[in-house]
Amino acid sequence: MIKRQARWVRWIAVSSVAYLVAGLLGGPVAAAAELSLAKLKNPDPVPVASVKKHRISRPDQTAAHLWKGTPRSSWPKPGTATVTVPAHGSTKTKAGTLPLRVAPHQGKAGKKA
Repeated sequence: MIKRQARWVRWIAVSSVAYLVAGLLGGPVAAAAELSLAKLKNPDPVPVASVKKHRISRPDQTAAHLWKGTPRSSWPKPGTATVTVPAHGSTKTKAGTLPLRVAPHQGKAGKKA
């Protein structure tokens, strides 16, 4: 199994090197043939014609689903709140007017220090 994988890796490496060497040979061949983009003639422009306006025969389905404007979102105002956490038991409480709730952990209890 290892020999088979090594054979594939070797084959991929050799083919990659061959592609890279072939790519490197392109530059000197173009220079030897005196191929240069600067010497190319400007091609003739493509013929164009004006377009006639016409209405589409299908109804506009996007008009029924117009964008209703930007969503109304806002950041909460900064503030501070003091919450008393009981030493034993559990309680749910809201932290003042802040958008935050303080509740006991619902997962497994960790190790006590």
